[in-house]
Amino acid sequence: ALLKPGAEKLMMTFRLAADPHVEDLSTPLVCRYRVLARITAMSTGAFLGNGIGECSSAEDKYAWKRATCEQEWVETDPVNRREKWARGRGDSAYKIKQIRTNSADVANTILKMAKKRALIDGVLTVTAASDIFTQDIEELEEEGQPIEQSPDKKVALKDKLKDKAAEATADRHAPTPTGTPA
Repeated sequence: ALLKPGAEKLMMTFRLAADPHVEDLSTPLVCRYRVLARITAMSTGAFLGNGIGECSSAEDKYAWKRATCEQEWVETDPVNRREKWARGRGDSAYKIKQIRTNSADVANTILKMAKKRALIDGVLTVTAASDIFTQDIEELEEEGQPIEQSPDKKVALKDKLKDKAAEATADRHAPTPTGTPA
């Protein structure tokens, strides 16, 4: 999976810049942002592609939090609490007591997550690295793939990135139709 630190390293390797544009799609009950990340070449400012990301306080991981204590659980309105099954060690199951989160409390987190998703999508698109990386760890887990990749994949990625960097350098120094370097 491509995480934010890896996306930032790919951006530096390929000398890319991201310019995020935020669209606020929030309602009085739900905090929701969509971000379009314009990816450009640092050297020329040329537009290379877009990434899009969205996040909402309605997503389970932002809408609910674990109750701090039994008293908090009991004092919370039943409409704003739930019990959710979770998996423990050895596939044992147990229930977690959760209460609804105030969307304003997670608004900044929602915005940052939408921005991160847009950035990673843009980097995957512009570097054509989608065949090597997935954007979401959840996708790997759904496909039954291990999250850590083998060392051979890492070596193949490094070789592929070196080749792309060499191509980009060669393209920059290639003669223009008039015969002068670009």
